[in-house]
This record gives sequence, C-alpha cells and structure tokens, in this order.
Amino acid sequence: MKKIGFVCPWFGWNIPGGAEAELRGLVTHLAASGLPCEVLTTCVREFRSDWGKAAYKQGAVTERGIVIRRFLPDHRNREAFRNAFTKILAGELPLSDREEADYLAGSVNSKALYDYMDTHREEYALYVFLPYLFGTTANGVAVAPEKSVVIPCLHEENYIRLRYFKERFSKVRGMAFLADAERAVAESAFDLSRVEKAVLGAGVDTDFTPDAARFREKYGIREPFLLYAGRKSRGKNVYTLLYSFERYLQEHPDSDLKLVLIGGGDIILPDSLEGHVLELGFVDATDKYDAYAAADLLVQPSRMESFSIVIMESWLCGRPVLVHGDCAVTKEFTLRSGGGLYFEDYFEFAKAVEYLTSHPQEASEMGARGREFVLENFAWDAIVRKYTEFFRRLAGE
Repeated sequence: MKKIGFVCPWFGWNIPGGAEAELRGLVTHLAASGLPCEVLTTCVREFRSDWGKAAYKQGAVTERGIVIRRFLPDHRNREAFRNAFTKILAGELPLSDREEADYLAGSVNSKALYDYMDTHREEYALYVFLPYLFGTTANGVAVAPEKSVVIPCLHEENYIRLRYFKERFSKVRGMAFLADAERAVAESAFDLSRVEKAVLGAGVDTDFTPDAARFREKYGIREPFLLYAGRKSRGKNVYTLLYSFERYLQEHPDSDLKLVLIGGGDIILPDSLEGHVLELGFVDATDKYDAYAAADLLVQPSRMESFSIVIMESWLCGRPVLVHGDCAVTKEFTLRSGGGLYFEDYFEFAKAVEYLTSHPQEASEMGARGREFVLENFAWDAIVRKYTEFFRRLAGE
C-alpha cells in the first residue's frame, strides 16, 4: 500500500488535546502494524501557540520511527479572524462569504504544505485529516478530495454550520467517526450522501495497573471523592460541576465528600469550597490512573465531546462515570456500556452522587461493565484492524 499522510495543524509527542492524543496513538499503532504512515503538519508548536509563528524548522524528521514533515505557517490577518470568530461564538450566523473566508484564512494554514500535497499526491494512497475545525483540514481537503479522509472529532457547535465545511466535506472520499452520535451530528450538518462513512471509535491505552491506595497515600486523601480529569475551562462546563458540588455540600452539611481536579487550566473557586476541593494540576500517567481507581466516581460535565478519553480511562480503572445528558456522545457510551449515570440538572446530579457513593457494590459493577465495554470496542488491536480495513477499502486495496 502507498503511504497514508496524516494532515494536522500541529504535532508533538507531549502536547495537550484529545484529537492530538488520538492522532499520536493512531499513527504509532498503525505504523507498528506495518501500514506506511507519515505526519504532514505545520511548524506551529500547539493550539495555545501563535498560529502564525514557526516553533520548528521546516523539513522532514524521523521520530519514533514516524516521518514528520513540517511546513512554515502562513501569515494571518488576526483582526479579521477575531471578528469572524467572535460572531461564530455568539451564534451570529450565517456569516457572509467574506467573513467565512476570513475565518478560514486566519486559522492555521500552510501554502507550502498544500503545495507539497499537490505535487506529491501520487506517493500517497490517502490524506487523512483531523480535527475538522482548522484551516489545514478545511483547505487541505480541497487539494485532493478524491483521496481525502476526515476524522472530524466534532460535536454540536456553531462551527459546523459554516458553508465552507458543508461544501468541501461533501466531496471527500471518506469520513470516520468516533461514535454513532458524532456521525448523526455530522450527517445533520453536512451533505455526506456521496461520502464513504464508518464509525470506527478511538484507541485507548489499556496496559497499566492502577493503585488506589498509592494515590491516597501520596496526596493524603482519606475521604471519599469525586474526580474531574481534563482541562478546567468554561468550554468543558467545569463551573456547572463546581456549583453543583457547592450546592450538594450545602444540602449535605455532614458530608465529608471531596472533589479532586486534575489537568490544566485555571478556575475561580467559590470561597465556600475551600478545603473541599483539591486541585492537583497536571499529574503523571501513574498518578492519573491511580486517581481514577481511588475515586468514588468520575464526573465528566462537558456538553461537547466527540469521544472522551477520560471516561474510558475511568472505566479501565473499574470506576463508574457521571456524564452530562446534553452530550450525545458520552451519554451514548454510558447507556451502551451500563458504566454509569447521566444528569441534566442539579437534582439529577445530587441523586446520582448520592446513589453511587452510598452503593459501592453497584458502583463497582458499573465500573466493571464499563471496563468490559472499553476492552471490547476501543483496545488498540481492534482499532488498528478497523482503521486498516477502512483505509484499504477507500484506497481500492
């Protein structure tokens, strides 16, 4: 089989982000299985960096057996991008043609990358793009739509209503989704009638052994606790969790329940939560898995997820999850697996927390069902097989 070129806005072995982690895992495991893979990306360091500034030298390097080709990013009109971006966030849609063009032009782009893809297209069986949101995908698929595959990593949000995405994604060769609910959102937003589609899932590392006692000993936690793992931001709906937890403590003054937060980002804690919330920031992989195992349950309050690695990791550690009912993907996984509960308001949050913390046997059974669900559907050997079959079919092999 010819090479598969994975096209992304940035690439690094340790940069944050769910789509970034999924790409690293997918490329690494596919290459290890014998499928020829390369990464085609820009010289931008990561999402939080200046999208018009090169942090790496242009050119090809081989790291961990993977060829990574980096190209200089284009100059950006930040003001025009910001104006369009602000309107999208505010839901002031539809944008004008000029505003949509400003948004995509002001995203992460590289003419040098697109020129390379065009010149070398015969060397590649497919170009695989992820995530959908950036210029490298929206403009990259226009280079060779007949051999372009998109792994969009999308959810219900204003960006999917842009006409550029609808127009260009209708012409691609294939689209792969992480969940049935994600596919449903995509099909409601785009015309995919002539696009080969498949729900393939995402890979999850399963080779670890968590130790709950080790976590509690290291951080001096003796009380029962809820765990939140991930970026602490409004976009992840973390303040809903904080306010719900604050109200829960007010209504249960004798409770010794704690909330442990791991991951990056800054939040403002209400004064009433002082002593009840433990912020650990970034922790290493061992501490992360130990935290899952030690928690009574993981709470994933985000309404906008296309997969959610953290609920999979919690299940692998045998613990149930509590997800937001407005997130179609995490709700789907929770219902399919029987690995937890979901909430849509404070009262459902409180009832779920009460039940899971006071019924340890049932909570453990939910965690066990979740673990079985992950191992059956998202272990890397299964994911590699599904993606390999899909790519070979699209390439005509």
